[in-house]
Amino acid sequence: MNLILPELFTWKETLYSLITLLCFAIAGIAISWAINRYVHKWVGDTSNNYDDLILQAVRGPITWELILFGLLTTTQTTSYIGDIIADATFSVIQALMIVVAALGLKNIITGLIEEFATKPQSAPDEDFQISDLVDAKALPFWRRLFNVVIVSLGVLFVFQALGVQISPILAGLGIGGIAVALAIQPLLSNLIASSFMLSDSSLRVGDLIEIEGTTFGYVDDIGWRATRVRTFDNNIVMVPNATLANSTVTNFDSTDPAADARLIVGVAYEVDLDHVEQVCREILESLKSDFAEITITEKDPVVWFTAFGDSNIDILLKIRSKTLADSYTLQHELLKRTHKRFQDENIVINYPARRLILEEGDTTGLIRSPNM
Repeated sequence: MNLILPELFTWKETLYSLITLLCFAIAGIAISWAINRYVHKWVGDTSNNYDDLILQAVRGPITWELILFGLLTTTQTTSYIGDIIADATFSVIQALMIVVAALGLKNIITGLIEEFATKPQSAPDEDFQISDLVDAKALPFWRRLFNVVIVSLGVLFVFQALGVQISPILAGLGIGGIAVALAIQPLLSNLIASSFMLSDSSLRVGDLIEIEGTTFGYVDDIGWRATRVRTFDNNIVMVPNATLANSTVTNFDSTDPAADARLIVGVAYEVDLDHVEQVCREILESLKSDFAEITITEKDPVVWFTAFGDSNIDILLKIRSKTLADSYTLQHELLKRTHKRFQDENIVINYPARRLILEEGDTTGLIRSPNM
């Protein structure tokens, strides 16, 4: 009888523990099902997707947290489990709960940032504007930064839950951080430079830039170490962020992407300048009409006589395009039409020439051609 009672109590205690664990698991699955069936449907009627993303991100972690908590409860309330095993199990389960919570927080932040990136600005009638806080094109950088912070804090809390003293680790990081900082100084300088560029929105993904006359193209990505620039030859140029921050960068899309298509042409001194001006204006007006989709039609084209050249009178023709890339198309077409129209109107474009004026009879130093 004395042997049967302990076994009976052990069997009942195990059964109670399994029932407790099963109840917590059922509760977790039921909450996840309720969120998916009812709460998700209720928040789906709201004007934004932020609450949907949060619910989707916490469904799984809530279920696993309840299961782990049930497992923690059963291990701590079962009498026949030794203290050493109970303490070790408690530390491991607590560490797993921290990992699940960290992953849930990471999923929430990642989901919200991706939603901000795809929807950079709220509806006009909403008071909250994402663009008031941060440039939507800089959000991938902040997503990576938040992920690193969450993972780092999660690792520290896991160490603490497992009984590992984190104070010496932090102290060691403080002392060794100086040596590490010196070793990775170029990487840190690139990281700081990228954070500055993203915070003040001086460069954004998709901007057309030129770096001190060497690299010309579109910003493809702003990473921690380097910025990728896609040239017009479809090549990727990796520019270190520290180098980019210390260089003179022309951003053609920083404020207004519009650009001028310019053409300088010269006409002979003998032509009628009023007629030339009229012809040039007709060329520009036809160009603006035929390429209205890439031309800012509200801006009047410009025809200016600019200088007396060695062989011609120089004229500046200018028309405003919507982007710098469009200006090359307009400049190409403007040159072709100007050349053809000048030929049709008999407007002469002189070759470089010099006129020599000699005193009568003064032929000193001149060599007569044998054919003359």
